[in-house]
Amino acid sequence: MTSLPETVPTDIAVPPIRRRWVDAEQGHWLPVQWLAKGVNVLLVVTLAVLFLVVIGNVITRNLFGFSLVWESEITSLGIGVLSFVGGALAFRERKHIALQVLKRVAPERWHEPLDTFSDTVVCSVGILLAVISWPLLSAQAGTRTPVLGISQTWFDAVFTAGMVLLALFALERIVLRSGRDIVTALSMFAVIALIEAALVLTAAAFTTSGLVTFTIASIVVLLVCGVPIAFVLAASGELYLFYTANAPADTGAINMGQNATHFVLVAIPFFILAGALMTHAGLSTRLAEFTHALLRRVPGSLQHVVVVTMYLFSGLSGSKIADVAAVGSALQGPMRKAGYPPGETAALLSASAVMGESVPPSTIMLVLASITSLSVAGLFAAGIIPAALIAVLLMSLILVRARLARRRGEQAGSTERLRHPVRTAVRALPALVVPLILIIGIVAGIASPTEISAVAVLAAIVISALLRNLSRRALWTSGVETAVTVGMVLLIVSAASNFAWTVSVSGIADDVEHLAASIGNRYLFILATFIVLPIFGTLLEGLPAVLMLGPILLPAATALGIPPLQYAVLFVITMGLGTFAPPIGVGLYAACSTCAAAVGDTARRLAPYWVMILVGLIVVALVPALSLTLPHLAGY
Repeated sequence: MTSLPETVPTDIAVPPIRRRWVDAEQGHWLPVQWLAKGVNVLLVVTLAVLFLVVIGNVITRNLFGFSLVWESEITSLGIGVLSFVGGALAFRERKHIALQVLKRVAPERWHEPLDTFSDTVVCSVGILLAVISWPLLSAQAGTRTPVLGISQTWFDAVFTAGMVLLALFALERIVLRSGRDIVTALSMFAVIALIEAALVLTAAAFTTSGLVTFTIASIVVLLVCGVPIAFVLAASGELYLFYTANAPADTGAINMGQNATHFVLVAIPFFILAGALMTHAGLSTRLAEFTHALLRRVPGSLQHVVVVTMYLFSGLSGSKIADVAAVGSALQGPMRKAGYPPGETAALLSASAVMGESVPPSTIMLVLASITSLSVAGLFAAGIIPAALIAVLLMSLILVRARLARRRGEQAGSTERLRHPVRTAVRALPALVVPLILIIGIVAGIASPTEISAVAVLAAIVISALLRNLSRRALWTSGVETAVTVGMVLLIVSAASNFAWTVSVSGIADDVEHLAASIGNRYLFILATFIVLPIFGTLLEGLPAVLMLGPILLPAATALGIPPLQYAVLFVITMGLGTFAPPIGVGLYAACSTCAAAVGDTARRLAPYWVMILVGLIVVALVPALSLTLPHLAGY
């Protein structure tokens, strides 16, 4: 299954000769630890510069009538730093998503060798991409940006530096293990080198289908062995490019470098930063208070609060796990006091998170728009009503069950009365400003998603400062968390974009489109989507699965006459089902961990909510107007 963020080991067996260079408490090699702290500062500064440049351009254009023409050059360089240098740091902080299928079933003595294998592959990927990209530095030295005259070498150097850091951080993990594991790692390096050499000698014998089969087999093996998904995508894409005659091997490095600097992706750091600021400033708790004040007289009021708060907060953190943790931490205490079992709270959180997959500003939907021809604003508009429909269905189930419980004389919700409901609602209203800015600004087309997200960050800072909830420590912590999360997300996007290009070159997308055409029925295709996508969502988690399958399935759906915006919404929500599906969905484990609930009890209580989500998906599939009305009204 997909792994949750790992804890830092504190009992690493370090040989005595290296012990003085190791921080025993943190389990890090001190020289690399110092370097990582410097990288952290660089990333936060880069994030701050990006924010100042984008918000500065918004101010100058709207107040003074001119734009900062050099904005795109600075943001392109900055987003590259966050993608590759931040992605490397995210690996060191153990934030990258990985499957743990083999590790969970294997004996404990296999865990360290599997981790060593994973780190060896990551180190190899970092070295390979750094070596491949090195010639690009000199090749691009004469190319300069049109406004600031920045050498293209700087943009390419960011990618190379990120890959070098990645290899170094992976090597740090290997070195800190026991001598036996180091020997294992060296042996694995030798085996990988031998396999590569053998493939070089036999490359001419590979047919296209054979090469595709080999690439898919490599993906499966690496995923099962626990290699983080970003590096599986990077390695498999590079393997295909290395042995095919359709493109030179350095195409992978070029694709990854260019795809990560797409201007629309600059919105992702600001979405995540706005969510982090809201969490650390207590604004997410105020959202819960606001919904509680509105719904306090409704049977099952606290459960309704969970659904509505997840709708309002969804997508701001850049991670469904972070959404669940933020809202669950605020509400699981009141839910427990109201008599709801932890499993019920975790189940409702999971179902609400699935519903929120299409609520703007969804990071997954923004990324999907960046790798397809779909409009970001149009996609955001398309997701609002379907998510609201599913929310209403969930709340209807809650209402019916609460009334039945009340008839049986059972407690159906909180008996605690709010002393000042109006004051509580007014106090919570500032917390609504940030979501409203994002949703209204993007859907109405007032400005680009990047500019609107920067304005939302500014609003979060100003509101938190006025409420005296924003300390320097909270601001720094929000920046650090954002930088690491953004690095993880954008490195996956970068690697998956190159993988998607590889899929296009290999002809897999065309084969799937022909298969869909042979089905000939859009509803059978949607039914197949409902069956297959949750499986991929369970195994790969939402973002990697969307990046891998989106470029394949969206063209096939369009060929069958399914409106792209409608299918994109179905695609994203259905994939979310898998992320929170028992028994191995990572989101389900995150919800259980947040609420201290048993997985088995939560899975049993999740079933009725799943039925409501599936009913909502069927309605959205049968009634295209639910997805298309708002985009059409907004001109998309």
